[in-house]
Amino acid sequence: MGYRKKIYILFFSLIFSFSNNKIGYVHFIEGECYVKNNQTSNKYFKVYIGTDIYENDFIKSNDGSHCTIRFNDDKTHLFIEPKTIVSLDDDNFSRSIDLINGSIYIKNLFNDKKNVYVFTSNNQISLTNNRLWIKSTKLLYDYIYSLDSNLDIYNEYHKKNINIDRLSLMYFENQKYSYVSNSVDFIPKYILNDSYDFNFNNKKIEIKKYDMIPIYGDRIINNRFIDPYKVSFDLGTKILNNDSHVKVGIYPYYQNKNLSIRANIESYVSPSGNDLDNYWNDGFDYLDKLSINYSYYKNKNQMYLVFGEIENVSFASGYILNSISNSIDYPRKINSGLHLKYIFDTDFMNLDLLIPSIRDFGNDGGMVAARTSLYISHNFPLTIGLGFIVDFNQFSDISQSLNKNVKKRSAHGLELDFNYDLVSRIDLDINIFGEFAGLWYPEYNYYILYDGQNVSNDLRWRKGSWGINAPGFSIEVDNRYLFKFSFNYNSATFIPNYFNSTYLYNRARYYKGTLDYPMIQKQIDYLNDNFLVGESCAVGEECEYLIPKDVYPILVQNDGFSGFNTFGFTSEVRYKFQSYISASLMSSIFIEESDNSNSYYSFQSSVNIDKGYIRNLDFLKFYFSNIFFSKLSDKYRSAYGIEAGVELPLSLSLIINLGQVYYDKNLLTNDIDKMTNLDFSIKYSF
Repeated sequence: MGYRKKIYILFFSLIFSFSNNKIGYVHFIEGECYVKNNQTSNKYFKVYIGTDIYENDFIKSNDGSHCTIRFNDDKTHLFIEPKTIVSLDDDNFSRSIDLINGSIYIKNLFNDKKNVYVFTSNNQISLTNNRLWIKSTKLLYDYIYSLDSNLDIYNEYHKKNINIDRLSLMYFENQKYSYVSNSVDFIPKYILNDSYDFNFNNKKIEIKKYDMIPIYGDRIINNRFIDPYKVSFDLGTKILNNDSHVKVGIYPYYQNKNLSIRANIESYVSPSGNDLDNYWNDGFDYLDKLSINYSYYKNKNQMYLVFGEIENVSFASGYILNSISNSIDYPRKINSGLHLKYIFDTDFMNLDLLIPSIRDFGNDGGMVAARTSLYISHNFPLTIGLGFIVDFNQFSDISQSLNKNVKKRSAHGLELDFNYDLVSRIDLDINIFGEFAGLWYPEYNYYILYDGQNVSNDLRWRKGSWGINAPGFSIEVDNRYLFKFSFNYNSATFIPNYFNSTYLYNRARYYKGTLDYPMIQKQIDYLNDNFLVGESCAVGEECEYLIPKDVYPILVQNDGFSGFNTFGFTSEVRYKFQSYISASLMSSIFIEESDNSNSYYSFQSSVNIDKGYIRNLDFLKFYFSNIFFSKLSDKYRSAYGIEAGVELPLSLSLIINLGQVYYDKNLLTNDIDKMTNLDFSIKYSF
C-alpha cells in the first residue's frame, strides 16, 4: 500500500473514530467464523479476534468452529457454537439476539436501562440475570436450558407464556413441549460443568479469553487489514422511452466504520445522437454524482445523515409528506438531496430535516421539510410531533426550460401528529395515532362546485386546505406483522399526501391555451395575474402558463381535487422478516359530501427482498403508487418500478431496472408524458 494511501486512511480514521454504531467485538475464535452486514455489501467475511461487531450483523460459524461475542457494556457474553447463524441488534433500550439456526450459550447481567431478548422461530425469551443455552433448528424444534432461574418464555405456536424450571431442559416442537428426562445426553459438557453459582452482583462480567470455550485445537490469533476502498464497473443498455443509450459507469467507493462515500461516474451515449443534455455542465452536475452516508452514536445521542439519493421519506403517518423521493426518473432527472435524522436520548426527542433537491436552491427555489417529536414519559407514553414543509418556488425546476419571465410561487404545509402506546410487549404493540395536516398558498384559489346544477352561484375560494387522518389504530404482532386503520376527513380542495413520491416531478404543470368558459372571469384573472409566462397576454389569445398542482384542476372541472369536503378511511398492512423481506400495502377511499358524490382513491404497495433469502439474488424491489385518483386513467400522481440484481460468476452481477413516472417534459402540449426508464447492465465489483 502506498504512502499517500496510508495517510489518507489515517486522516479519515482520525476524523470519524469518535463515531460508530459498534455494539461489541469478537472476544475469541476457534476455527472460522464470518460476519455480514450492509458494510460488507451483505457478503460474509472472515472475522478475527478483536473484529468489531455492529448493529444488525449476521454472524456464522463453520462446522467445528465457534466464537465468543463480548458486548460493549460487558453485560452480555454470547458463545456461538459450531454451524450456527445469529443476528444481533442493539440500541438504547433493547438488545436482541436472533438465533436463526444452531446453538448458543449466553451469560447476561441485568441492565435497568436495557432489556435483553432472545428470539428463535418458535420462542421469545426475556433475560435478566441468567445463563442460558439454546439449540434451535429453524421451524422444527428448540431445546432451552436455564442455569440460574426459572424462565418464562413466550411460545409462538401456543400464543402464551410457558415456565421452564431451573436446570431442566425443555423441548419444543410445533404443538408439543415437554421436559427432557435424559438431558445430559443433549446438553454440552462445558455447560454442565458451568453449573456453579454465578455472582450476578458484579457490575460487569469479568471473563478470561477462553473461559466460555472448551479447550481443544490450536488457537487462531490473526489480524488483517480490510481495504476500505472498493470500485465497481457497469456496462449495459439504457432505454429512455424510445431512445437507446450505451451506459458505461465507474463507481469508486470508500468506507470507514460508519462513513461511506460513493461516486457515480457515468456516461450515456445514444447511437441516434439523442444524448442526455446538461449532464456535466455545472457544479450541481458534479455534486449530483456523489452519495454520502454517515451515522454517529455517542452516549445516548444518534445521528444519521444521507446525502445524494433520497428515497421514501415520510413524516408521521404521511398524510402531508409521504414517501417523497428524488430518484424516480434517474438519470433523466438527477437531484442530490439531504436527509438528517437526529435522536436526542432514548425516548425523548427526535429531529428530521429533509432537503430533497439541493439544485433547486440554485434555481431560485428550494424545498425544506423538518419535523420534531417529543416522547412524554413511560408513565404516559404519548409522542407528539410537529412538522413543517415549505417549497419556496414550485416553478424552480420547470422554469429552467423556458427562456421567459416566470413568477415565483411558494407553498407551505404544517402537520401535528400524536401516537399513544396502549400495549407494548415483546410480541404485541397496540397504538392510537393521528395526524392533522394543513396547506397554505400565497393567494386565494378560485374554484366552482360542479354538482349538475347552475354553476353561476357556485364560485368558492380558499387560501389553504386541511385534512385529518385520525383516529388511527395500529397493531404490530411478533415484530413482523403491522396492521393500521384510520379515519379521514378533508376540507374542499385538500389533496392527501400532497408532498408525495412524484412531487418533484409534478408540483407544477405547463399549460398553453385560451382561458374561457366554463371558467368564469374571476378564475381567468386569477390565472393571468399569478401564473402567466411572460409579461402580458392579450384577451382571447393563446397564452402560456405555469400552474401549480393544487390549482391545475380548475382548468379541467376540478379533475384532481374535490370541491366538496370528503371523508373516508385508510388501511395499511406491512410485513417484515428479519432483514430479508419487507412488504407493504396501503389503500384509501375518500367520498364527497355532496348530492352527486364522487369517490377518490389512493393506493401504494412495495416489496423488498434483500440478499441472503433467495440464492444468487442480490436484491429485488417492486413499488407502485397512485395518489388521490378518481379513475384508473388518472396518472400524473402515479409511478411504478421494479429493480433486480442477480449474482453471476467471477464477481459479476446482472442489474435490471424498469421504472415509469409521468411529468411534463417537452412543454409542447398540455398532456403529461409517460417517462419509461429501462436498464440492462453487467456490473463487476472488486
